[in-house]
Amino acid sequence: MTTVMLPAIGDQPTANDYDVVIDGPYARKGIRAFHIAPADLEHARAFLLERLPAKGAAMFDPLATTSGPLMELGCFVAHVFGVNEPRAALAHRDVPLPYHVDTQSPYMCLNILVILAFGGIGADLVFPDERVAVRTVDGLAVLFDGMNRLHGLTLFELAAPGSYRIGLTYYCPI
Repeated sequence: MTTVMLPAIGDQPTANDYDVVIDGPYARKGIRAFHIAPADLEHARAFLLERLPAKGAAMFDPLATTSGPLMELGCFVAHVFGVNEPRAALAHRDVPLPYHVDTQSPYMCLNILVILAFGGIGADLVFPDERVAVRTVDGLAVLFDGMNRLHGLTLFELAAPGSYRIGLTYYCPI
């Protein structure tokens, strides 16, 4: 009998951790996804590309103000998913994230990840307990419970000059 080791907090996600790949609209296993029209992303993309340094960027709170392109996008995706408007958000660029659960929020919340990407390979969002991965697709929004669901990002490879993968995660109170 073969024993299968499940990934744990701190492990780096790999392609061996999933069987199902989401790259478009989806609604199963507590994970929902839809595509955002490119025109609805233009202002947020420009804002983030201007402010986020390249790979290795520290996370920051883009909702420090109560208006602007990131707050508008956050309210839009929250409305589409039918959840409360976000109270906070984090953005990261070209950074792999080991498996984790979101424990730092001062309130119970759901996560909405908005993916902004061009020309890269990898950085798929993996839920190992469900053996599901969300492919890095520009404009894909994903709703999930990050406080109670183990998740992480596979490694990201810049495939061409100007490549990037920005993950904009909104935290919506329950």
